[in-house]
Amino acid sequence: MHQSGLTVTAATVMLLGCASPDGGASRDAASAGPDVPISDGSAGQGGADSRTGGSGGQDGGNGGGGGGNDGGPDAAADFSVTGPADGAPTCGEQTMTVPHSAKTPDVIIAFDRSSSMTLMFGSGGGTRYTVVRDLLIPLVAAYDDKIRWGYEEFPRRSCPDGAFCCADDVTVTPAPATGAQVEAKIRAALTGAGTLTPTPSGLAKVAAFYQGLADGIKERWVLLSTDGQPTCLLAGRSPNDCMLMDGTNYCPSACRESVDQVKALAAMGVKTVVLGVSNESFGTCLEEMAVAGQAARPGGTPSYYPASNPAELETHLKSIVSGIAKPSCFIDLVSTPPDPAKVAVFFDGKQVPWDPGRMNGWDYEGAPGSRIRVYGSFCSTLEGFGVSSIDVRYGCPPCIGTAGC
Repeated sequence: MHQSGLTVTAATVMLLGCASPDGGASRDAASAGPDVPISDGSAGQGGADSRTGGSGGQDGGNGGGGGGNDGGPDAAADFSVTGPADGAPTCGEQTMTVPHSAKTPDVIIAFDRSSSMTLMFGSGGGTRYTVVRDLLIPLVAAYDDKIRWGYEEFPRRSCPDGAFCCADDVTVTPAPATGAQVEAKIRAALTGAGTLTPTPSGLAKVAAFYQGLADGIKERWVLLSTDGQPTCLLAGRSPNDCMLMDGTNYCPSACRESVDQVKALAAMGVKTVVLGVSNESFGTCLEEMAVAGQAARPGGTPSYYPASNPAELETHLKSIVSGIAKPSCFIDLVSTPPDPAKVAVFFDGKQVPWDPGRMNGWDYEGAPGSRIRVYGSFCSTLEGFGVSSIDVRYGCPPCIGTAGC
């Protein structure tokens, strides 16, 4: 397994011993286990009614949820835990260990290499291309152990009509330790830069690639880096409805095709982050793509990341990449526990309390026994790459609150 800031070695499904972390038997206060949460996140009417932590609401209600938000897009579930089959022995009869590893996200950089990328950008003497190159390459290297990088560029270096209205295939497949390959592609990107901006074709190439990729990774992203609005159609030609709007060339039909491709990616579970690299106006097209991509910039409009100078670009790139890379506070359970009220979660051997109030601990998200969400300081530790191993133990009641752990 390749190493990262977060290395999850194994998930242990325990059906034996059921001891609390201090070596003794589970405390009486926790013996009843959590009640199965109902859909609104509150506890049910069973054995935990004397320990009402209150209903937590959905998605971090009442102060729960993730740790600090760095402003970038949020990654979803990074962890997957396989437990014993339904009907497995109860606590004290069996121990089962199953393979478990952190699944880092797939991220394909869709790189705009149109001729306008040669325009000057900022006061430092660099072009749009050289500034993006010099900021993006170190980030690719820094997150090479946390992100499975891929690469695609548009326009292609040679198009049938000679007008640079086509896009290249994905030339680097997302996989562990592909940073050096992506770096080489970025460094060579502007050799023979194309004239136009075939964004729809570039996105279509990425969508077709992801459609045929079976690598077991659920988290998939596109980082679209472009310095202008789309000026080509999927058919490989420039549209005839282009006009000047806010000082920039706006082609409504090319924009619609780009948004449609982003929506097609979203329908496959692929999120698109839109980065605009220009000191000119982008009009509305990048905004529409960013909204459709389901990875809008936090803080309201614009939903894309507008970089009008190198400093803004650096801030946005760091926010985007760190946001994608950070581990999620969701843990998916591949198999349903025999008794969802008897599940305990451990980080590096220390038990995480079950917290139906969703303030600082874990609780089920959605259907009981399918997905776990971690809240408060435990989530912050996960997001900060501070957890080396995660154990989810079936058959034993969890502790409740710090007194029980």
